[in-house]
Amino acid sequence: MRQLVLIFVLFVSTAVLSQEYGRKSYYIIDSLDLSVLNSSDSSAIYQTLNEYHTTKNSVSRLVLFSEISNSIDNIDAQLAYSKAALSKIRTFYRRQKGKLSDSDYFKLKEAESNALINLGSAYRNLGKHKKSLSYFFEAKEICEEIGLKKKLTSILINIGGVFYN
Repeated sequence: MRQLVLIFVLFVSTAVLSQEYGRKSYYIIDSLDLSVLNSSDSSAIYQTLNEYHTTKNSVSRLVLFSEISNSIDNIDAQLAYSKAALSKIRTFYRRQKGKLSDSDYFKLKEAESNALINLGSAYRNLGKHKKSLSYFFEAKEICEEIGLKKKLTSILINIGGVFYN
């Protein structure tokens, strides 16, 4: 009887742990505490990741991933997803350098600038102005390089906002 109970406990705990692991792997960010997200943030993340996991094109996936932070309020989640997006984009770019079409290069650089802007905004909201500015200036360089004038205007306004505070 004790062996049966022990086997049952092991089975149930394994099933519960594997479900939690599966859930975290779906959300990609292991360190993010999903329980602190409000329903709007959870929904936005889930919808974007659902599209991310079903998209086959690697560049399109990275663009989607870089946009997660745009629609969530939780600063920890913004930082986690923006940092992960930046890392994934830069890793992919290093591996594919010289093999990318001009169109894919442009899309990746725009996604990289998006992740940098999201990081700059999150750090500005945390009052970490020096760190915020470094991300905004890095995004500014990318936008100047690829000619994103509207996004460049937005970055300059954000930089001005940091200096104003």
